[in-house]
Amino acid sequence: MGLHILSSLLRRLAGKPAAPVAPALREQDGDGHGGPGAPSRISRLENKKRPVTFGAVVFIALVAFAMICLEGLSRYHTYYDQLEESQVSTANIAAAAAEHAEKTVELVESILFGIVERVEGDGVGPQQLPRLHRLLEARVNNTPSLKALFVFDAAGRWVVSSVGRVPDDANNADREYFRYHQTHLDRGIRIGKPIRSRSSNVWVLPMTRRLQDAGGNFMGVVMASVPIQYFQDYYNGFELGHQGAMLLALGDGTLITRRPFVASAIGSNIGKGPVFTLMREFGPRGTGLRVANLDHVERQYSYRKLPGYPLVVSAALAKDEIFASWWAETWRECAVLAALLAVLFFIGYRLFRQILIRDGMERELRQIRAALEDSVTKLDRLARTDALTGLSNRRCLGERIDTELARASRQQASLALIMIDIDFFKRYNDTYGHIAGDACLKLVSTAIDAATRRPGDLAARYGGEEFSVLLPNTDAQGGLAVARRICAAVVALQEPHRASDFGIVTISAGVHACRPDAGIDAAALFASADAALYAAKTAGRNQAAASSATVPVQAGAAAVRE
Repeated sequence: MGLHILSSLLRRLAGKPAAPVAPALREQDGDGHGGPGAPSRISRLENKKRPVTFGAVVFIALVAFAMICLEGLSRYHTYYDQLEESQVSTANIAAAAAEHAEKTVELVESILFGIVERVEGDGVGPQQLPRLHRLLEARVNNTPSLKALFVFDAAGRWVVSSVGRVPDDANNADREYFRYHQTHLDRGIRIGKPIRSRSSNVWVLPMTRRLQDAGGNFMGVVMASVPIQYFQDYYNGFELGHQGAMLLALGDGTLITRRPFVASAIGSNIGKGPVFTLMREFGPRGTGLRVANLDHVERQYSYRKLPGYPLVVSAALAKDEIFASWWAETWRECAVLAALLAVLFFIGYRLFRQILIRDGMERELRQIRAALEDSVTKLDRLARTDALTGLSNRRCLGERIDTELARASRQQASLALIMIDIDFFKRYNDTYGHIAGDACLKLVSTAIDAATRRPGDLAARYGGEEFSVLLPNTDAQGGLAVARRICAAVVALQEPHRASDFGIVTISAGVHACRPDAGIDAAALFASADAALYAAKTAGRNQAAASSATVPVQAGAAAVRE
């Protein structure tokens, strides 16, 4: 009974409901449950794939992918926000520089207009020259954007200037702006190419107007020289970074000045440079990324062409400096992301290890549990099996009879019990010895087991030389038929027994069949079958008898007995 309890406990541990162990080895093997090679629930669980590991891998991979995608999307938007911000900054700087240049030209234009009106109206006689000199000097002193003012006659000689005494041999007839006004009748301001001043030897931007008499004849030129440094000082006031740039150029591409200042570049043509390339592409104003021809630095350029004046201004920020903070922030965030991913993967690694360890422990536990169940099943089988004959033992027979009685009572079915005894077995032991007696018991049990053909039948050793056969759903005639078959099978063995009246080993059998009711128990069934066995022995042995009649053995058995 203790083994049955242990087996039930192990079945609960294995996740199986407690169930009675099959009463006989043959029944366990025959009905396909519990026999050798039958797949158990544990082996099916062992073969199942765990989805949790794959799910954890997918989850961590998705989290990592989402983090990388979100960071990439954030950096992408930040990149273009930074680019747009640089476009706004350069556009604002270019607008400010354009406004500065425009106001400078407008102021100089108004001064030149006043001087032209004075000269053309009053002339440049000896009486007017001192007053005109004072006017020019006052205009220069009150206008930071002016370096000097000059009046030249029709031959290019200096008539008067703001610089003081006029050199006797001073002549500007060779200047490009002078030759222009000689041949052109337009009276507007003309902005010439940058030149070095002959009075101060500094780079200046000449702005001139034509002088003419009432008949339109050329009288000379009025010139205002605007120092290049004036624009340079203004451009140096902007925060453009170490590689930022600003420039002022004429509409034909002649460079007036730039930041950073390169003296050798003044007066050079930048018509094929990035600013004029953009201007040809986008018109009077625009913004774009281009590589400078001068220093080969990629910059974000914004430019403006002054309306009404042949001037172009541009402001540019170096791309590397625009995105320096973006790159620094990107590296920081990537480092943080890498650290988070490292933590995530470390946690995932530990999680996988724990899952693998747990799976390994569960696998070992299942194997141990299976081994224990197998051991308990074997022990239970041994506990229910007669060690000598291999048939079920009396304990198993008792449990099975209780079960079959209850079933037969519920189903109103017939149940038959055969009690078998080896004839003259004590004489056999006395004659051949106990070892031979054990061999005889094995031989008879084999014959009995072979004669019980149905899986539900149970053959058991009752004790000593006595055996029992339990036949569910069998009436008295069926029980007698099985008993006769067993008697004939033992006779057919032709096992010698010289101490027997028959000369060979024989058996006697008693059969009792009934339809159990509430008053029938195992003891009553055994008693009735045992009474039938006694009747068979009394009638001469080597035969089968029912509980109410004795049935002689077949003719073959009688011949042996003779």
